[in-house]
Amino acid sequence: MGQGHADPEGITDYGIGKAVRSYFLLYLPAGVILLTGIGFLLSVLVFGNMREQWSMHLVMGLFLTSLGTGVGGFIYARKKVNAQVRPQRSGALIWLDKLEKKNIQKQIYCRILPVPEHLTVARGAAVQRSGKAWPCICSSGRHTCSLP
Repeated sequence: MGQGHADPEGITDYGIGKAVRSYFLLYLPAGVILLTGIGFLLSVLVFGNMREQWSMHLVMGLFLTSLGTGVGGFIYARKKVNAQVRPQRSGALIWLDKLEKKNIQKQIYCRILPVPEHLTVARGAAVQRSGKAWPCICSSGRHTCSLP
């Protein structure tokens, strides 16, 4: 697939709008019309042609329509809509705001002294990417030696 649009919730959208639009404008109306007609005709075949009870045939058609659109909607969502959305790998920094993320990054790259309360988050962020883990591991003794 092509490039997707990532949003802050950690989901990448690969065109879900088009899939949902085509379902509600094409598949759902066609399914409702087709399933209502099929349900009506099946009801006439099963219960006989009772002209005075045409509302019962219509109710049976609508019952088949509700059942069919529920199952069809579930299948369409699993096959088309879910294929258009992919969760991103969430990181240790996902819940931090921009300033906090910068602060943690500076601690990882040893631009500022590590804050003891942030050590767990800094280690988690560093370990998630091997490019960040190396500076964190290699420079861990530097700050210990420079402390008064």
